[in-house]
Amino acid sequence: MRGIAISAVVVDHIFFIYFQMRIDFVWQLLYFSITWFVFLSGVTAYISFSRKDFHLTFRSLLGYWGRRMSDLVLPYIIVSGMVYFFGHADTFDIKDFSSQELLFSIQPTYYFVNLMLQLSVIAPFLYILLRFFQQKMRIIFVFFILFLSIVIFPLYSPPWPFSPTGRAFGGLYLGVYLMGFLFSILKFRLRRYQIVLISLLFGGYWVFLLERKISFLSIFASLSLVIWSLSFAVLTAVFFRNIKFSGLFSNILSILGRHSYFIYLSHFFILVRLSSISFFQTIPGGFCAFFVSIGISLLIDYIYTSFLYSIKIIFRRRNCIIKIWQR
Repeated sequence: MRGIAISAVVVDHIFFIYFQMRIDFVWQLLYFSITWFVFLSGVTAYISFSRKDFHLTFRSLLGYWGRRMSDLVLPYIIVSGMVYFFGHADTFDIKDFSSQELLFSIQPTYYFVNLMLQLSVIAPFLYILLRFFQQKMRIIFVFFILFLSIVIFPLYSPPWPFSPTGRAFGGLYLGVYLMGFLFSILKFRLRRYQIVLISLLFGGYWVFLLERKISFLSIFASLSLVIWSLSFAVLTAVFFRNIKFSGLFSNILSILGRHSYFIYLSHFFILVRLSSISFFQTIPGGFCAFFVSIGISLLIDYIYTSFLYSIKIIFRRRNCIIKIWQR
């Protein structure tokens, strides 16, 4: 599902940058992608906590936050640094770079990194609270947080400066994240009547939005967008659980999903650069821009991963030499 979500993000930004190819109806439908990413992050976070039998101790907190920092911040610093350098090669300003880096504003898409960092800070506490409650109380707790994320958290001035989106803990996205926790607790198992109800909600709400001509186009999560996107996500998860696809298709989605973070960090800048070439402003060029942006992003991910692996090998050999020398 991450593979589908990141593909939707890239196509969404192709429509945004290459406006001559834009189809407004299709463009709006692609706005499920960020909601999916937040929801799936909640699912995987809960699974990770459960497998490691996470307990709330100072050491476990530092370990979790350290891993999240290395997974989110280090790639962000490297890719955003490259983007800023190529965009300001002649006028590089370390103060301006540092400011934009801290405010996640080097690219308009980097608000998502800020959002995931905020959610990662409170994820361990959400997990412990959900473990504490019984099944019925868990559902009540999730909907209580969802209520808070609609009414309380949509602040225009959060208590920290790192929020270009202007919402504490992403506002409504916090409820979406916790919905991922709840879906993971249910182990992706839904009864038939629940699937039917979600299907009716998805289809009925879609028709309602089309008739009222309500737009999804907003950097902020709206209740209408979240309801539509979450019902779509659940139905897609059930669909993929019960139907097996060919090896090639599933492998492509798996690759895109595994490397979705680097694709997200890199693709927008690549698309902007390609837009200056006349060929990519045509419809065939737009299709090519999709594959080129993903291909270059995968290459950056490969170089980054290979570099980290080489450093780990060097340190392992160094430690082995030190141990042998000490003997």
